[in-house]
Amino acid sequence: MNIQNIKTTGTGYISKTGRKNDINLVLTIPSKAFFTHDDLKAVNPSFKKDITLRTRFKKELESGKVKNIGTLNKLKGRPKNVYSVPPILSSTIESAKAATIILHSEYLTSKITDISSTSHQSQTKVDESNTRKEYAKSLIFSAH
Repeated sequence: MNIQNIKTTGTGYISKTGRKNDINLVLTIPSKAFFTHDDLKAVNPSFKKDITLRTRFKKELESGKVKNIGTLNKLKGRPKNVYSVPPILSSTIESAKAATIILHSEYLTSKITDISSTSHQSQTKVDESNTRKEYAKSLIFSAH
């Protein structure tokens, strides 16, 4: 017998220990329009280990029950991912913009694809990555 897997009870009987992590925990998604991992931890205090919560949440992301909509940059430390439950409504996107969240390009409602010039009568394609960078710079500079 392995001594590490055995504990004695107060009555002197020897019994095996239970599992370290409770496998019957249910992940609760916050009811907000969008949330971060800190909000997820606050709603699920029964998850004693952060890695268990992250693993369960990753399964929800992979199944499509939760979507990553952007990042929240507090100008100090790493940017935090922001999540929402589909369907992602335009009101969710607008409230995320108001909270200075840098949205992924698929959620930007004002994508610029063609610019028409009346004097030259030509069309110029605009790179969406530059548009996203300019949007992110405007958010950072407006925060100061």
